[in-house]
Amino acid sequence: FSKVEGPDVLELKRMLHALGYWRQNLAAFPEPPANGNTPELQEQRRTYTRDYATFDDETVTAVDKYRADHNLNYQGNAPGLVDERLVDSLKAAYLAKRRAK
Repeated sequence: FSKVEGPDVLELKRMLHALGYWRQNLAAFPEPPANGNTPELQEQRRTYTRDYATFDDETVTAVDKYRADHNLNYQGNAPGLVDERLVDSLKAAYLAKRRAK
């Protein structure tokens, strides 16, 4: 078992947020803090990673809602499953929304 975190999770959350599935009350998806070696910047990066780049229960709920709304649920899917079908659908919806702006 391991905690999944990193840039792929960050991008997943960014797209889910833009489409209204993750933290709808968040006005804009924040950019990561600046790199640096000060204790303050290191703590800001740890907090950012925890909040925005970690696959957590909130993300599972958002993924499951997106899957249900887009008819991507199939028998035997694990909660929070991010498979090729989800990624393709999510990317297409995200890019269409960005083009519409």
